[in-house]
Amino acid sequence: MDSPGRSLNVGRNNIAYFPTAGFVVGLKRNELIGMLWRWRGGGGGDDGGYWSQERCVGLWIPVRLNPRGVWIWNTIAFCVVEGYGSSRRANVTVETIHGDIFDCVDIYKQPALLHPLLDKERIRIIDFAGISIKASPAINRFTGASTIVTLYNPQVNGPGQYTSATIFLESGDATNLEQIQTGWIVHPQLNGDGRTRLYTYWTADGHQKTGCYNSICPGFVQLSSEIPVDYAFPKVSLPQYDSQELQIQIYKDQEYYLQLFSVFVIGLWPDDIFKALRNGSETVRYGGQAHTPAGETVSPPMGNGQFWAGYKRLTCRMRQIMYGVDIDQEVQPDESLVQTHRDRCYCEGNENNARDGYWDYNFLFGGPGNCTDAPPTC
Repeated sequence: MDSPGRSLNVGRNNIAYFPTAGFVVGLKRNELIGMLWRWRGGGGGDDGGYWSQERCVGLWIPVRLNPRGVWIWNTIAFCVVEGYGSSRRANVTVETIHGDIFDCVDIYKQPALLHPLLDKERIRIIDFAGISIKASPAINRFTGASTIVTLYNPQVNGPGQYTSATIFLESGDATNLEQIQTGWIVHPQLNGDGRTRLYTYWTADGHQKTGCYNSICPGFVQLSSEIPVDYAFPKVSLPQYDSQELQIQIYKDQEYYLQLFSVFVIGLWPDDIFKALRNGSETVRYGGQAHTPAGETVSPPMGNGQFWAGYKRLTCRMRQIMYGVDIDQEVQPDESLVQTHRDRCYCEGNENNARDGYWDYNFLFGGPGNCTDAPPTC
């Protein structure tokens, strides 16, 4: 097996084509787009006891109801997919060790292939601390991104807040931004609890009319029958002990794929929902996000809730940062192209390339929150 963070095509031979699926984009049905692919799990192994008893098998995937018992989401406003609960829900449910209830849904009838009722509401404050790299004459477009990030469970100050550790692929300006996000997130309003969970998000128009978390409305298509896209990580690191990490990767092979630990293909974003991103991304970003709703003055923590400059094991970090420059080719960042970002009270620092096969390109990020508009003191 290729070394962690460098494998762009692990598992490709374990993908099968299913040519009968259509895909809904917005409120129109496109012609059949490509094929709906399913991960067969070669190299999957045991799930570590995540499912308490049975699990979804065959062409059935786990899709979770939100706490209110309806299907959702647009990241700007929660979108109910009407009729799904009565006409599409499978009669088989499975439960995780955390008590999350999932329906086993036919892979061709998952909510990602249904019409959502999209709405719009302006995002409030989203702070970012991390690094970005823009395409250049030497790197025309990026075909993916990967990193290994420490897993923590920072607690937000209200249900409308969230905090995440994220990698981004982006193209376009603010009004026409096309973006893919993935990483870990603590988001009580989205998930119904304060656990640290896997997540995805996308938009094709700067969050105006499109945008979905996970696979609940059109965008991300779930492929794995073992690992749901909102997987709750059973173990996280303590604030001063970096025992748990997540290796996460987006790579492009016609579509954009999400892969964990160079083995588990979780799902894909079909090319047809994008325009500019079809040819690769103009920017890659790595770091933390912290969202504070309008009217709230106490912002959430980021990372593990603290920032100790120079202390890699006491602060949330990303290591083995890489980006794709071609199909099947990932490289470490060109340090001359790296830009650093710090918003309000959140910090980023200690970026360097150890070139040692373990740390390689890495940096620290995070902070306790409770921001004012003063610049961060890191």
